[in-house]
Amino acid sequence: MLNRSSILAPLLLSALLAACTGGKSTTSTTPTTSDSTTESGESPYAGLLAKLRASYQSTPNLAMKGTMKISGIPATIWYDAVVKQRDSLKITMTGPFGIAVGALGATPQGFLFFNAQSGEALEGRGDRETFRRMLQVGLSYDEIVSLMRGELPAIPEEGTYTAKPDGDNVTFTVGKESYREIFTLDPESLEVLEYQRVHINGETTTEEISVTYKNFVSVASRRVAKRAQVSLSGGQQTMQVNIEEIRDSIPNGIFCALQIPAGVTRRKI
Repeated sequence: MLNRSSILAPLLLSALLAACTGGKSTTSTTPTTSDSTTESGESPYAGLLAKLRASYQSTPNLAMKGTMKISGIPATIWYDAVVKQRDSLKITMTGPFGIAVGALGATPQGFLFFNAQSGEALEGRGDRETFRRMLQVGLSYDEIVSLMRGELPAIPEEGTYTAKPDGDNVTFTVGKESYREIFTLDPESLEVLEYQRVHINGETTTEEISVTYKNFVSVASRRVAKRAQVSLSGGQQTMQVNIEEIRDSIPNGIFCALQIPAGVTRRKI
C-alpha cells in the first residue's frame, strides 16, 4: 500500500517542482555572459520572451491526464488534472487497479488535500510557508500552478536576466538574492527545453530541481511537453511525468473545487 510520503511525492511531481532539503553543494559562480542591446538599450531577447508570454495566454484553461513514475516507488500513479487560469487547480491520483491515492484542490487563498490512504484531509493557506511545511516545497501557489500549466514560474523582466546563444537555442539565467533560475528556449518553436533552479547560500549553491522537457505538441497557440524528466535535490530523487491527453478547455461538469466525503477528519496545517 502507498504510504503518506509516496502520496505527497506524486503531488510534487504533478506540479513539476520541488525544493527538498539536501542536494549537491558547489561553489557559487556569477554569470559572466550578458546580452548585447539594441540602440534603445533593450535586450534583443525581450521580443522573444514577449512571444512566450503571449503563447501562455492562449491557453487560460487546461485539462490533462497522464502518468507519473518516481524513483524508489514501484507503482505507477495515474493523474487527472484541471487548471483554470491561475485561479484554481485540482489533481486527482489513482494507483494500480484503480486504487484511490489522493486529491488536491487549491486556489491562491488556500488548499485542501485528501489523503485517500489515511482517510484524512489536510487544509491550509496557499502560501509559501504552508507549502514548505506540508511538502518541503519552498515556492508559492502561483509558482506551483505555473509549472502545473507547463509554464515557467515567471517570465523575467528586462534587466533581470542574462542570455546567450546555445547552438540553435538561447539559454537564460535569472539571478536572485537567494536563488538562480536557468532555462533553455528554442526561439523558433518557443519550446522550453530545460529548466533548473538552485538555492544560493553564501558561497554555495544547492540544486533544488532540474527538468528536461521532451515530446512537444501544439495546444492552441503554444507548445506543451508531453514528457518531463525531473531530478530533485541533485539527483537524490528522479521522476518522470507523461501527459497522455491534454486539451485547452475544461469539460462541462468538471470543477476545481474538491469534494470531500462526509465524515472525513479535517486537519489544518
